[in-house]
Amino acid sequence: MTITRRTLSLTSASASTSNGVFTAEVKWTMSVNFDEDVVSVLPDRIAKIWESELPLTGSPYPGNPFCTCRTVSAKTSNTPGVYEFTAKYSDANSSTEDEDKDGSTNENPLLDSPIIRSMSSMNQRAITRDRDDKAILNTAGDPLKASKMDNTIGFQISQSVAGIPGWLLGMRNSLNDSPIRVAGLYIDTEQARFILPSGWLSEKKSRNDIDYYDFNYEILIDERDEHAAFPLNAGFRELVPGPVFGGPGVLKTITEKDGSEPSDPVPLGLDGLKIENPTPDNAIFQRIDRYELRDFTQLPGVYSG
Repeated sequence: MTITRRTLSLTSASASTSNGVFTAEVKWTMSVNFDEDVVSVLPDRIAKIWESELPLTGSPYPGNPFCTCRTVSAKTSNTPGVYEFTAKYSDANSSTEDEDKDGSTNENPLLDSPIIRSMSSMNQRAITRDRDDKAILNTAGDPLKASKMDNTIGFQISQSVAGIPGWLLGMRNSLNDSPIRVAGLYIDTEQARFILPSGWLSEKKSRNDIDYYDFNYEILIDERDEHAAFPLNAGFRELVPGPVFGGPGVLKTITEKDGSEPSDPVPLGLDGLKIENPTPDNAIFQRIDRYELRDFTQLPGVYSG
């Protein structure tokens, strides 16, 4: 069977803007001739005949490079040899921060701009310091167990990639080693943590005969504690002077006046000795940096601060 082109004509077009997002829909009619009596032919194969004239997924909207074609579809009509082709455009998630990229969807998926979405959650979190960074103690100077509802925020970022990025394994459990910006938000050093969510790599996809994967990751922000732990400097033993003057200290079990051992850790000073009258002002904390530092500017959607 031989199929020859007859006509391609624009049949309808619409455009609108809602909530700051521009969308458009354009429809064409395709007519072909058959050299035999054929009731129907697969519409996607008919659309291939006009491949150089019809838009592809990722093609820019006329006069607006940040608005790109997101979906294309073709279907038969009630008349044999006549088909309808529809292209839907949008500028949603397009970014101007990366000067090498235009709309978020490109004809080549590997040139797509990263898609950035906000995220937040409410989590109960154990705390050892109050809002003024003072120790949480009872009136006798013993540590109190306390918690707060922590409103965490961050970003979910998705990028089309040809394969798993080579830097991935070294980036897990890390913090930014320098100031960065995400979606225009300034994030100082050590305040952003890299997280891989469940389903961080999609199954293989294809657009315009180019294979790719959707790579997904998250940025969690902690501007107060910088993702470090701050346990109260406390314990069940203290470091007392050794038997030799100037020699190393000796660990000694802390006991109460009645000779019993405390049931909770006792606040210690910088010298390792028990603080005799601990207060929120003289109790101290140990900062524990738990994550490695990495260059986050190599991540898609992240820019130098």
